[in-house]
Amino acid sequence: MDTFTTTFQVVKVTAQKAGKCGICGKRTKRSRTFEASVNPYNKNENGSPKCYSEVHADVSKECDEWLGEPLFCTNCE
Repeated sequence: MDTFTTTFQVVKVTAQKAGKCGICGKRTKRSRTFEASVNPYNKNENGSPKCYSEVHADVSKECDEWLGEPLFCTNCE
C-alpha cells in the first residue's frame, strides 16, 4: 500500500493589540496568529471549494473580531 502526503497552502494573519487592561488598568500586549488552509474540504455555502482570497477574507474577519474584543492582562483573565 502506497502512502502519499498532500500539503495544502496555509493562509496566516498575525495581529497584535496593546493597551491597558479593561479591569485593573495594567499595560499589556497580546499577539495571535490566525490560520486556515486552502483545501478541497474548505467549502462555500454552495458546496464549491474556497479560493485563496475567500479563505483570506474568512481569516481576516476572525482576526478583526479578536481585535475588537476587550484586552485583559494575565492576572485578570
